Formats: sequence, C-alpha cells, structure tokens
Amino acid sequence: MTDSAGVPAIRFTGCSKRFGETVVLDDFTWDVPVGRRVAILGPSGSGKTTLLRLVMTIERLDAGVIEVFGRPIATGRDVPSSRQISERQVREVRRDVGMVFQQFNLFPHMSALQNVTEAPIRVLGKSKEEAAEHGRELLRQVGLQGKEDAPPRQLSGGQQQRVAIARALAMEPRIMLFDEVTSALDPELVGEVLEVIRQLAEHSSMTMLLVTHEIGFARDVADEVLFMEHGRVVESGPPEQVLGSPREERTRSFLRAVGPH
Repeated sequence: MTDSAGVPAIRFTGCSKRFGETVVLDDFTWDVPVGRRVAILGPSGSGKTTLLRLVMTIERLDAGVIEVFGRPIATGRDVPSSRQISERQVREVRRDVGMVFQQFNLFPHMSALQNVTEAPIRVLGKSKEEAAEHGRELLRQVGLQGKEDAPPRQLSGGQQQRVAIARALAMEPRIMLFDEVTSALDPELVGEVLEVIRQLAEHSSMTMLLVTHEIGFARDVADEVLFMEHGRVVESGPPEQVLGSPREERTRSFLRAVGPH
C-alpha cells in the first residue's frame, strides 16, 4: 500500500554510510509502503540501527537519498548541490517521523506527563491544556494511568520505556521507528513494552520500522521481515517465510543462534 499519490512512506535510494573504514550501509535501496510494519533483524553491526538513525537525521548519509512520503529528508554528499535540502525542509519532513530508542532518555526532573507534553507545546505550538489532555490519553493507552505525576526515578524501566513511546506518539508521527526498545530492560519487563507496541500496530495505521531480536514478537507484529548483514539486505519477505522457511543459509544460522522462536 502507498499513499494516494502512490508514494511509499520511506524510500531509500543508493544509500551508503561508513564509520571510518567500516561500511555499515552499502548501496541500500528499499521502499517501505505506507502502513507497512517491518521488523528488521540481523547481527550486531549489520546496519539496522544506522538505518533508523539516518531516517531521523541523527546520522548523515555519505551517499544516496532518503525520502519520506516523497519529500527528501536526507541526501548524501554525492547528491548535487541543487538537490541538497535546507535544515528548515528537514525539520518539516522529520515531523512525520517519531523514534523510540534503546535508552529511555526521559528528562529526569520532569514528571511522566511533562515528558510527554514538552515537545508538543514547544514544537507543535499546542496549548498546555490541549497537550496535557492528549498526554493523559496517551499515558492511559500505554497503561500508565495514575502515573502522570511520577518522575522517571519512581518508574520501572518498562514504565519509563512506555512513557518514551507515549512521548513519541504525542508528536503525531505518521512513521514510528523502534530501535531495540526492550534491550535495556530486565527480562520480566520486556512483555509489557512489547504488548504496547502490539496494540499500537493493531489499532493504528502508522508505518512502523522495528529493529528487534524478539523473533516471536516480529512474527506477531510485522507484515514484512528484513534480514540484514554488512549493510545489505540478505533476505526479505512475509514473517512466515523469512522466519519459518528462510531461503538463505545466513538467515537460518542467525535464527538458530538467537534461540527458540
């Protein structure tokens, strides 16, 4: 599915990124249709997180173009100056994209509700009242009703990550990026965060990219699974194919290594 103009939610064209001598994304070309939920798997260093950070413009492309709903959000150094984009244009396009990181990155001196409302007030220009009403509803959606006034230090890791999800949703993005959002959590807290994302996938039309090692979760939530290694796509397809009957030996060995799924 694409939007009404037939444009994908995200388009990567010839994207490359290196850190020093290490190539982390290698001439990567890929379209993400509107509304698609994609789980991205792969060993450490395969380029998964870099992919998300490039969409968020946290990292700079070396080559290629990334477009969000047909508008460029990142251009590599190889792109002619006539096609380079201004910081103002980047900010406008980036409003369509939200991201939840491995670490919660909450403001420690703010309550859960204040963490959720800060950006809508400052960036979107919402009134404090409007932002607070929406923030309370989002905290209720992620199972934190009654925790609005709690500072992060009074919340478990799972609760903090759910505040971080509510905070990203408060900016009303059309695309959500999740980067190993359970990797910093104690095992008993993983399920509560994954359940919030499951519900989000079920009840919203947002495009979602999910970097994860939770194979069962990927099977449940994703429309498409992408297996990456050395900055390239090794295999992609529906979860039942990639996770159930992978064609590539490298995919099979990775799935064996990460354990039962």
